[in-house]
Amino acid sequence: MHKANLFLIFLLLLAFAKLGAQTRYYSQMSGNHNANIWDVVPVGTPGPAVFDNNSTFVIQTGHIVTLNSSPVTLDSLIIQTGAKFFRNNTSEAALYYINLCGSIICNGDFGNDGILDAIGVNIQANKSHTISGTGKFNALRIRNSDETNDGATRGNTTTTIAMNVNLRWTGTLGGSGINALYNNRDAIFTFDVIINNGCTLNIIEPTAGAGVDGPGTGTYAASHRGGIWTVNGVFTINGKLWLGSNNTSNKPVIVIGSTGVMNVGIIDYGTDNANQCAQMTINGGATNGRLNIMGIGGTGAFLNTNVGTTTYNLSNANSQIEYSGSGAQMVEKSIAYQKLKISNTGVRSLNGFTTANQLILANGELNLNGYSLTIISPLTTGITRTGGYVKSELTNNSSKLRWFVNNTTGAHTFPFGVNNSIYIPLTYNLVSGDVDTVTISTYGTPTTNLPWPTTPSNVNNLNSLIGLLPDNRDATVDRFWQIGKSIGAGTPSSVTLTFTYASAELPIPPYNVPTDMRAQRYQNAPTNKWQLPLAGQTTGANSVTVPNVPSGQLVNYPWAIASILSPLPIELVSFEAMEESPYVKLFWATQSENNSSHFIVQKTADFEKVYDTGTIPASGNSRTLVNYNYTDKNPLNGNSYYRLKQVDFDGKTSFSDWISINIGTISNTHAFISNNQVYLSLESITENMNYHINVFDVHGKLLFSTKLQNPEKTVVLSNLLLQPNQLYFISVSNESEAKTFKLLAN
Repeated sequence: MHKANLFLIFLLLLAFAKLGAQTRYYSQMSGNHNANIWDVVPVGTPGPAVFDNNSTFVIQTGHIVTLNSSPVTLDSLIIQTGAKFFRNNTSEAALYYINLCGSIICNGDFGNDGILDAIGVNIQANKSHTISGTGKFNALRIRNSDETNDGATRGNTTTTIAMNVNLRWTGTLGGSGINALYNNRDAIFTFDVIINNGCTLNIIEPTAGAGVDGPGTGTYAASHRGGIWTVNGVFTINGKLWLGSNNTSNKPVIVIGSTGVMNVGIIDYGTDNANQCAQMTINGGATNGRLNIMGIGGTGAFLNTNVGTTTYNLSNANSQIEYSGSGAQMVEKSIAYQKLKISNTGVRSLNGFTTANQLILANGELNLNGYSLTIISPLTTGITRTGGYVKSELTNNSSKLRWFVNNTTGAHTFPFGVNNSIYIPLTYNLVSGDVDTVTISTYGTPTTNLPWPTTPSNVNNLNSLIGLLPDNRDATVDRFWQIGKSIGAGTPSSVTLTFTYASAELPIPPYNVPTDMRAQRYQNAPTNKWQLPLAGQTTGANSVTVPNVPSGQLVNYPWAIASILSPLPIELVSFEAMEESPYVKLFWATQSENNSSHFIVQKTADFEKVYDTGTIPASGNSRTLVNYNYTDKNPLNGNSYYRLKQVDFDGKTSFSDWISINIGTISNTHAFISNNQVYLSLESITENMNYHINVFDVHGKLLFSTKLQNPEKTVVLSNLLLQPNQLYFISVSNESEAKTFKLLAN
């Protein structure tokens, strides 16, 4: 033979010797694994086997092999159809492990089907492992092991779940931790797990859990590197997911792929170390790519969330987190949700100011709990509902639902409710213009209609136009609404509002006829009056629709519903001024007119020089509500005053009271973000006045604050560490006015 060929054969033999000779053993009968039941051929003479990291065991059809010592090392295990490998012991304290250095193909039974069986798997060796097959796989635990008596080389491991796997550890054995799946290495090696699409990994018992790092005692070793768990199939943990680490440079990561679903009872970050850190990435897909938090026994969602630096990366608009408990759950405020879904019959409560691109209501209650929930998507599908409701119901109006409607026309439904039986949505239908951010809250009252709203607007009367005593409570629906939009933001707009109330909230007879109900807005100081019902209102079953509401009447006002048989108090002429920068918009209404020719709008700054600003034709003779508006395109700077001069056809005149408005300097301020810097352009500055500038993130956290006196016309804020593609709010204020900008960092 040629010398070169001989040398090649020598090298191959040397490599084979280094790898170790792989031996395959076949079961010849049923029995204990360490009994004389094996041979190296499928049909042979029963005898002993060598259990080490170079041995593959095949349990043939019809054979049942019992694991009766621990740990048992093998490279790979093949369980044929109709075969079984199990511990045959239902005590967790009797847990035996196999040290798996390769893979498992299970076409029969691993474990004892649906019965707890004390068999577990130690993942050994620095290579890839796969658990696959068409059979049933039921173990107590799977862990990345620190066993050193198997002859395998230590290193990073990757385990792929390519079949349906059940882990039946209960987590009740003292000192052993609660986790059924975890990294048990004290060395610096990772434990990566991949769950394939179409496959499931199910941790059955609610008392058990799983943790990328640690057995589930809440203690994390600084030497651990955790690993990456990738969920492309379905991963269900009926108990706790321990999501933490004490290794900030190699924190554990969970990635939910676009086809993956992860169901967990509770996510617990542990309490032992302030350096705890982990990361969860949810890559939303068309139907999956979602995290479902079920609660343990239907209750709870997150534990110890004030510790550590765990981050959630929700990579696209389809990344979904669902709260599906049947009991009480807190909705974690620190997550910037893409899709936030509420399902099942439980009560979910905010624990801080929360943002979501989209809210999906399927069932149960979402209690705002004194905080605001902000919906980022301006689309009418930013909130979708097939069941359930959002609960506001605090008399201080602190439970607010905010929606970045912007200039997206259509019906935006705010799905308020009181309980599962009382659903009272408010529909904000933007017809035209730009309203920027819409904020709405509501609460019901006893039949006394008390308390009246005090914040953000103070209502000081509920008087009756026809003299009902002690006030108009007997003719007013037992509910108030607070409706607002961003002050100074957007462009002039028209909105149709539909209010809904509960049947039990109707006033007493004869004022309880739904078709007699009309919505009225309260004008804040200085008038402190309930305004005339806007014209064209229609009614439905426990609802009132108000068309063509101008944006000036939607800035931030209380609303109520009263019977037209006893409306809330009004003046024959309502008159108000609203700033819609750079103009001033005037609104007024008449209840009746006789021989009325026209109105002249007048303005002044000092009551010495009075200017005629414009003329509006009147209605002549009218006995119904007539609304008017006028836009002053050249308003006076600073404090100014407007009044109406009403002129009859015969030349007689009458005047309204003066109303005031302040057209300040800040209303002309402009802002933008470029290259991690905020630029503010102050068009006009009031001397010797302090200007306060604050920068907030979307959660309301203050990131920067400064006070400037006599600032330059251009102010640049640097070194803010703004995150790209994140929203920020910049507020500018002085002693008399304020303006807030909503900006997207680039």
